[in-house]
Amino acid sequence: MSIVSHLIDQYRQDLQLPYVRGLAWITGTADWCYESVLAYLTQHPSAKSMVVSERDWDSLSVCSIRGAKGLLGQEFDILVYDGFSGINPDALGQVSGLIKGGGVCIFISSPADADTFFDDPQKEHLKVLPFALSAVGNYFLEHLKRCLLASSHILWIDQNKGCLSLPKPSHARPSLQSALLAQQTVVDQISASCLSQVYSAAVLLAPRGRGKSTALGKVAAKLNEAGLSVQVTAPTKLAVHPLFEQAGDTPHFALPADVPLHKDCADVLIIDEAAGISVNLLEAFALHYRHVVYATTTEGYEGTGRGFGLRFMARLVDLRPELDRYDLEKPIRWSDGDPLEALLNQILLLKHTPTQYAFMGNTHYREISPQELIDHPEKLSALFGLLVDAHYRTTPGDLRILLDSPNTTIWLAENNQQIVGALLIAIEGELDEALTEQIWQGRRRPRGHLIPQLLVAQEGHRSAGALRCLRVVRIAVVDEYRRQGVAMALIDHAETWAREKGVELMGAAFAAAPPLLSFWQANGYQVVRIGTQLDPVSGSYALLVLKGISRVGQEGVEEWRQKFFHDYPYIRKGWLHKISSSVETLLFNQAPTTVPDHLSEDRLWQNLYGFAFHHRPYESTAPTFARLVEVYPELYEKISSHLSRSLIETRVIQQQPEEAVMVNHGLANQKVLIAELRKATQQFCLIKDSLLIDKK
Repeated sequence: MSIVSHLIDQYRQDLQLPYVRGLAWITGTADWCYESVLAYLTQHPSAKSMVVSERDWDSLSVCSIRGAKGLLGQEFDILVYDGFSGINPDALGQVSGLIKGGGVCIFISSPADADTFFDDPQKEHLKVLPFALSAVGNYFLEHLKRCLLASSHILWIDQNKGCLSLPKPSHARPSLQSALLAQQTVVDQISASCLSQVYSAAVLLAPRGRGKSTALGKVAAKLNEAGLSVQVTAPTKLAVHPLFEQAGDTPHFALPADVPLHKDCADVLIIDEAAGISVNLLEAFALHYRHVVYATTTEGYEGTGRGFGLRFMARLVDLRPELDRYDLEKPIRWSDGDPLEALLNQILLLKHTPTQYAFMGNTHYREISPQELIDHPEKLSALFGLLVDAHYRTTPGDLRILLDSPNTTIWLAENNQQIVGALLIAIEGELDEALTEQIWQGRRRPRGHLIPQLLVAQEGHRSAGALRCLRVVRIAVVDEYRRQGVAMALIDHAETWAREKGVELMGAAFAAAPPLLSFWQANGYQVVRIGTQLDPVSGSYALLVLKGISRVGQEGVEEWRQKFFHDYPYIRKGWLHKISSSVETLLFNQAPTTVPDHLSEDRLWQNLYGFAFHHRPYESTAPTFARLVEVYPELYEKISSHLSRSLIETRVIQQQPEEAVMVNHGLANQKVLIAELRKATQQFCLIKDSLLIDKK
């Protein structure tokens, strides 16, 4: 047996009695690490293991980094994370929770003092045009390395230096009885409330590993047995796998945006990972269900539960005064004081201690560098904690983006040396003509250029590709400082900085919600686009708001705003069936008095040709198609295909629902429908070309 196998064996034995998990860090060349760990796993076939890697590991079970989320719901004795395949913070957080008590996470990488430690393939996913790969930062990897080197609770074996650290977990194996009893008490109390009261509402909060989803499954099973119907929702069905293991297939699952909101809905609604669902949907659930149970992970790779606990709880008490709160604090899948949990919380900043704010004097605004953040871990923790609390979709992956992305800049609002607000901005645009054309055709989607991507690919505004843009990625203010102008001041400082940098546009993309839209409108930003797909988690449509910083930018925003309102009635009828009236009211508060048909006929035909002969999306072209059919009915009448004419009539002109059109025309799915619409558009355009119609 090799020294590596011997030491890992000894380490695993030491972890068994206290029922905790640990991390074994194996450093050296990629081949040596691979061969050492492969030999150990081959010698222990009875241990349930999984390798997260991009390389082949002979006969071992291997999962790619991208596929790590698909492992959720499983448990392993040994989990290997191949650092040579790249460090993905989301994947690292996801798989760390799959290791059961007494298990070990084996992390292999280059030696800490080697330059190759920073040769990370995941950097390719952070590269943004026009920056080279070398411009991607090493700050997250440096932060990771410092956390590993500072830990006294990991087994560290180096190819050349041997065993550098072998911890000895000292506490005896604890009893899980108290944790299981706490879980059962929560199950009994929530179930009793649903069965004995006309109305009930409950919130269940817990860090990972506390058996939250299992408890929800037991609640669902008890209520089903008692004759109550149960509806379950979560951001993904994968997130509630443990729930259905306990409850069976009887509860009905639906994504948040598809949860029924009518008088015939289920008796009980159980919402797991509620922090990942928009507040407007959570409020709607509270108003439509007699019995509602909200649950969320407070500390985990999702990184969202703290904001839920801080903000939505107060609102929920107003909506449902009978609300009961339950907490599961003791772990069930491992013991208290778990070294791996503590280490991952430190690396991924999953646990942030709330700050007590002492306000003094003026608030100061400044740009901060990633180097300063990793050199002052308390600042990094405070910043990321603020972002997590403020935005329900912040994940550990965002930590690496804010530290390493070459086009990202961070601004802080500080009072008394404490972070009270933060703004993350990304520089986008300045794309060359060839790339812009490929984006317009629907053939390229360059990473990190959301504003030009939306304007060029979705809205057909080719000129936007060359403009230098500044996108607000995140903006957050601590609760105690809200409504005191901090967010507006951050935006003002960013706009001043943008002018100095020659930026022409500044904007943001976000889920349409009245408070957010009001904020951006109050700061002079105009809506130039609304997405046509309802987000299944937020239950909202996405908005793009822009403000011209230069004269060229201002002219562009005005042109695009007019096109938006010109096309809006058509888009509204065809796709925006669930838009809220409050959002729509705010939209039209900014509507121009008159909306001229400002696009030239050449532009209209160009947009239509983009759908017909390239890969532009149908939703972006449909208003143009309908307008040209109205202007040139003779082209439509000359189309020989009955199917093509019928599709133009029913889908493009009449805007019949997509599902009805597919059924009535015998089309199997949306992909087939779009293909047939593209054929119809091609015929329309080719007939126009053959007749050489002059502009009217």
